[in-house]
Amino acid sequence: MINFDKIDIESAKLLKLTKQEKPSIDVTEIANRLGINIIRKSLGNDLSGVLVLKGDNHSVIGIDIAQGPQRERFTIAHELGHYILHRKLKSTFIDEKITFTRGNAKGIHEVEANAFAASLLMPKFLLEKNILSFESKEIGEEQIEELAKEYKVSNIAMTYRLTNLRLI
Repeated sequence: MINFDKIDIESAKLLKLTKQEKPSIDVTEIANRLGINIIRKSLGNDLSGVLVLKGDNHSVIGIDIAQGPQRERFTIAHELGHYILHRKLKSTFIDEKITFTRGNAKGIHEVEANAFAASLLMPKFLLEKNILSFESKEIGEEQIEELAKEYKVSNIAMTYRLTNLRLI
């Protein structure tokens, strides 16, 4: 069973480690602090990202260069999720593009890595502050779009996160 509270705690630890307290979390900085190198290259039509664990301070996240910036950030955050939550289970994680779409994640580890990515990129404590600052307490498409831009995620990712947090 997935422990979403644990996932939020683990992502919060990384934010604290890198002193990130504002939207638009720098996932590359987090990877660097953990000793993970990020390599951007063509991974083919089906792959979004890969995590290869080579011991402390020698791990690599491979990112497909064909992704847009929002997808790249989510992929890095997803691979960081595997690193934090699953690195003791195996040494390589290969993620196909379909892994990242809601309902298509195969297996508990992929669902957990997606949840971790959402928690890292869109921390609950920051979203709650944003929502309190809105004049209208109703969250509609305009507010979702505004938040998505601020957090550098897709509108659909923001909608899922707000829904999962029961903020909309």
